[in-house]
Amino acid sequence: MSIAQQPFDLDPDFATSIERHYVNSLCPLTDGKLYISGDIRFTGELSSRYFLRLNNDGSIDDGFPDVFAGGGKITPWSNGYYCGTGQQVSRLHLDASMDNSFDMNSAWQLVSVFQGGDYHVFPDGRILFTGGCPMNDPDHGFVGEYNLVWFTNTGYLDTTRIHRKGNGNMFEFEALHPASPQGQAGQFVCSIQGTEYEGSPVAPVFRINADGSLDPSFNAPLQPWGESRVFLPLENGQVLAGGNRQIIGQPDTICVIRFLEDGSLDPTFHLALFKDTLGYPSPWVSDIETLPDGRLMVVGNFDEVDGLPRRGIVMLHSDGTVDESVFNDAGCDPYNYTVGTSQYQSRVIGGITPAPDGSYYIYGSYNGYDDGTTSYPTQRFVSRLYGLNVGVQEHKMELLRVAPNPTYGPLAVTLPQNGKALRAEVLDAHGRLVRSDRISSSTQQLSMNLSELSEGAYVLRLHMQDGAARHARFVIVR
Repeated sequence: MSIAQQPFDLDPDFATSIERHYVNSLCPLTDGKLYISGDIRFTGELSSRYFLRLNNDGSIDDGFPDVFAGGGKITPWSNGYYCGTGQQVSRLHLDASMDNSFDMNSAWQLVSVFQGGDYHVFPDGRILFTGGCPMNDPDHGFVGEYNLVWFTNTGYLDTTRIHRKGNGNMFEFEALHPASPQGQAGQFVCSIQGTEYEGSPVAPVFRINADGSLDPSFNAPLQPWGESRVFLPLENGQVLAGGNRQIIGQPDTICVIRFLEDGSLDPTFHLALFKDTLGYPSPWVSDIETLPDGRLMVVGNFDEVDGLPRRGIVMLHSDGTVDESVFNDAGCDPYNYTVGTSQYQSRVIGGITPAPDGSYYIYGSYNGYDDGTTSYPTQRFVSRLYGLNVGVQEHKMELLRVAPNPTYGPLAVTLPQNGKALRAEVLDAHGRLVRSDRISSSTQQLSMNLSELSEGAYVLRLHMQDGAARHARFVIVR
């Protein structure tokens, strides 16, 4: 007798044949395929691939050409993708071919990248870049190393803006939620391996204004130790942060923190204790995904959370306590590898990404995965988990109706009567979120004007109050 599929169980219909070393970023497409970026080799290969496309079952898409870019974070953009390449950033077309109209080396006389960090893409294609960047632009007053640098949408140094520096490299940073007052003002939450920014003392996590200047109203009570690997800004102006940090006056390493709008710790959020026994100096959290019901899916390098066994993946309630109904005794197994004559182990889930069909992809550097019910020793580097809508009986599911389909712009969505819809999202053919609308509790039919979107195929995704998602495909014509 087979066991019914449950949300967050592993989907055995997806498996990769990646042999080494890690997957750094992933972007699902609406046709079921996905782009992955990292340091990737398959059996018998002597050199790495850094950007490639997988089929819906995890096999290599043999029709995908070699891409001489990638390895780092993939960021969808209106006309393609940006992707970390080495210490810099490359831009790709929609088919992932290189967009040579963007070149960060074009300003090599003025700036170089000694240490790449993170980047943010603006709608017009400009990027804001963190790391360590030696500059020699005396005409505009910038000589020495800078840690927050602006580039134009061609990759050239933006000489119209003020570049910023600290006394240490800056890495992870994130734009605040656009629905929050800070997000509407264009602010960012940042991390630094230092204690000063623009000559002012700062905590390891701080906030900057849209022009890069320091916002002194945000003060996080953190010791200058550890690192931030993910920021998740919330609609109310608060920020979830993952990594490994220490709070002033406390000895424990904390991996998930929720900051209030002024940078103080949210006293209602439980600070779960993460542990790692594999041999790393400290556990860390590398990614956080919020669910429609407020729970937090958290991944990283750890094997215990508040005394409960969780190997690289855990579900937290919205208050930070562990949800003991999910991922019991679940998680990834170590990946063993050799560098020279030295042996190493890695057991890290580096990220989690929702797919248009409601499933979730996890990725990182691991060999084997157990969903708490079944062990899958051949799962490596990328795996797919069922979403919240799995196991729902078909006769209880209402079809999501949209009309007209095709449409030239106006779209009427008949909302399900069985359950409350909270948010409607529109994703393009490459899985990128292009529209997100809140849904009023009294609304029975949602009217959307999508005339600003270009011609093509799209997916409408409804997030329900019970955590499930409903989907409908539609086409825009011109």
